[in-house]
Amino acid sequence: MNEVSLEAGERLHKKLIHFQSRTILYGKIFCVTCLAAIVICTSLSVFFRYVFFFPLNFSDPLSVYLLTWLTFVGTGIAVSTGEHVYVDFFLSRFPDYLKKVMVVITAITVSFFLVLITYYGFIFAWAMRDSSDPMIFGMSLLVPYLSVPVGATYCLLQIWLAAIISLLGTNNNPAQFENNCSSTIDKTSGTN
Repeated sequence: MNEVSLEAGERLHKKLIHFQSRTILYGKIFCVTCLAAIVICTSLSVFFRYVFFFPLNFSDPLSVYLLTWLTFVGTGIAVSTGEHVYVDFFLSRFPDYLKKVMVVITAITVSFFLVLITYYGFIFAWAMRDSSDPMIFGMSLLVPYLSVPVGATYCLLQIWLAAIISLLGTNNNPAQFENNCSSTIDKTSGTN
């Protein structure tokens, strides 16, 4: 019976790692696309302004909106790969079972703030649905303001995936669940 539950736990662990690696990949693709659009938009703006003496007025606000999307989605990627700021000075001094408890407490605490950001971000974005930016062809401001709640939701997903993967992991050392998660992703991709 224990072998069956252990095997099921390992399968769940592998599926969660696979799911997390996919969500990270899609987030990275989205961020690279936003960055490429910013570079292209800014380059075209400079070219048109100084070669044809015809400024592209939409390039600056469009670049800012794309940068906000890149920032909020990129935060989820940074959290999941262990690149976000995480202080483990005290946590590294705890025994293993307390480290696991602290991982859960940290995930719950951060989740509380992310849920608030998501909730109020959706309220604010929805309030801006009838407003538009005339500089970007009348685009509704709902689109740029959705970057906050969507990014916070993505970050929330990544935090809980990293915490659960760390708790289910076989290394019994979840001192820094972001780094544990990134190391388990590296193990599944063949690099170490």
